[in-house]
Amino acid sequence: MNKKVAAVWLSWAMMLSFLVIIIETAPIVKAPTTWYVDDVAGVGPGNPPEDFTLIQDAINASSDGDTVFVYNGTYYDKLVVNRSINLTGENKNSTIIDGDGLFTSIIWIEANHTIVSGFTIRNGGLGAWNLNNNNNITISGNFFTNTGTALVFTEDSHTIIDNHFQYNGGVIRLTGSSNNIIDNFLLNNYGVGIYLNGGWFNNVFNNTLSSSSGIDVRAGDSNKVIGNKISNDNYGIAMYHGADGNYIINNTIMNTTEAISTFDSSYGNSFIGNNISESDYGIESSYLVGDNKIEDNIMLSNIYGIYLDNTYDVINITNNRLINNEYGIYFINSGRNNITGNTFFENTYGIYFNQSNKSQIKYNIITSNNESGVCIINSDNNIIRNNTISCNGYGLNLLNSSDNIFHHNNIIKNVNQACLTNSLNNIWDDGMGEGNYWSDYNGVDDGSNGRVAGDGVGDTEIPHPFIDQGNGYYMLDNYPLVNPLGNYIFLYEGWNLISIPFIQLNNNLGTVLSSITGSFSAVQRYNSTDLNDQWKHNSIKKPYYLNDLHNIDHKMGFWVYITKPGGVLFEYLGMEPISNQSITLNPGWNLVGYPSLTNHNRTDGLNNLTLDTHVDAIWTYNAATQKWKEITESDYFELGRGYWIHAKTTCEWEVPL
Repeated sequence: MNKKVAAVWLSWAMMLSFLVIIIETAPIVKAPTTWYVDDVAGVGPGNPPEDFTLIQDAINASSDGDTVFVYNGTYYDKLVVNRSINLTGENKNSTIIDGDGLFTSIIWIEANHTIVSGFTIRNGGLGAWNLNNNNNITISGNFFTNTGTALVFTEDSHTIIDNHFQYNGGVIRLTGSSNNIIDNFLLNNYGVGIYLNGGWFNNVFNNTLSSSSGIDVRAGDSNKVIGNKISNDNYGIAMYHGADGNYIINNTIMNTTEAISTFDSSYGNSFIGNNISESDYGIESSYLVGDNKIEDNIMLSNIYGIYLDNTYDVINITNNRLINNEYGIYFINSGRNNITGNTFFENTYGIYFNQSNKSQIKYNIITSNNESGVCIINSDNNIIRNNTISCNGYGLNLLNSSDNIFHHNNIIKNVNQACLTNSLNNIWDDGMGEGNYWSDYNGVDDGSNGRVAGDGVGDTEIPHPFIDQGNGYYMLDNYPLVNPLGNYIFLYEGWNLISIPFIQLNNNLGTVLSSITGSFSAVQRYNSTDLNDQWKHNSIKKPYYLNDLHNIDHKMGFWVYITKPGGVLFEYLGMEPISNQSITLNPGWNLVGYPSLTNHNRTDGLNNLTLDTHVDAIWTYNAATQKWKEITESDYFELGRGYWIHAKTTCEWEVPL
């Protein structure tokens, strides 16, 4: 054999030897095995019936990736899971692991990537579950009964989903981060329901907790507690010991002592869209808490809707609805807070300040509160502006309070518009010559007091007075406004003749009058062009097909019958007109609106029409006095009113902006 051939054979021999070495040393991949467990030997439905009668024996025999399947039955055992297996019960209602009260933890998990599902876990000692320093463990589809702490997680990235927990002490305890607790039922437990201790970025979603203590977030940051239902508990959701930047969103909480509470140096938390009812405290913040956001929540039938105690770092309370609470908002020893755009309706007290300073109350609707709309006691240097305060026992009630500023508020038809006791040096205007609107002020803005006619500030009557009951001094709003601010019309009990100043994007009657739904029983208008049926009606007592008034626009005047005792505040929406609106007047009586942005005297308001040439009479109805009034030369067309105009000929009225 020549040298070249020998070299080739040698090369092939070496390659073959190398392949043999690779084949001999390559690992053998074992297919996953399913191990069967039944508590009664020889009768299991599997084939074979069972491999073991004890769950722990099956776990000991298993390898990573295997499944231990447990048939229905009761197993008195303590489990240590030290393999990454799937431990599955046949049926969570009837596959029972019973600790018999002897074990600290019924299941102790020491392996990653473990799945446990389909069991009832009961009768533990101190705890049914202990997940020991491992990640990626899934516990699903189990019942937990008569145990101590059912689940203990000390590390990160676990998922607890779709389990039932009953009659436990503490139920779920996490000290790690990035865990998910989703769609679980925690019913009739005691102790802490879900406890997040110091972890970050945990998600607690859509769980139901009843008849147990709720969710604790202790010194944990950036956690999300969303969509949970909590009832019949001592507390719902609590954050403390520096729990910062957490999101508490869209939870429903009822019949608790404290629905949501944050205290002890917890900052930057957001409470958004929660529905809280029938609790002692709705949302409570106390002791060195600040920079929190309370927004878009509904607080219904609680003692305190929102309660702030010793909070001096800004809390923003925005767009909440506080209804039928004893106190809508109660502040004590608190300051530098913003209360903006909220609705306070049918509470005993709307807003109650006690020894609380330097906050702003603005753009709120405060109506139909039994005792007071805004009650300020021993509190100074607050700003109350641009609120609508109507139909309360006292609109404003001040006791021993000074240096507060009130301006651009609508103070409408309260039993007592304002009551001041030992409260001097408050300011009742914005410092630029505009004060508040008072519904019982009868002045006219005609320039007779040296001001410009039509500037919106009353001239012809004395400034609106109210007495300080403590010292007999009269306190004066020197610049009362003649028209309410904002898109509001106060409607009195009984018939009101009104119109909508703004162009409606949706003319549907129910949409236009949506802000007073449930407070009116009938609407009617007069259509001069329909000679066969000039009156159009809509009554809630009639079926839809018998009503013939279904749409309202900005050019119509119409009657609305208010059923709410004392009246109601109507908020109209739509688009402001940017040019003069044209209304066709037919010979005879016409019931029309006033789609303008400004009150005009009769001459300016008629604009392109001439009295006695085009029209010869204009009337309106004042629901406050229940009297008809003819519009004379010195009178004004007013926003929100409807008018009967008698035309002598067909004409187009260009209503001035």
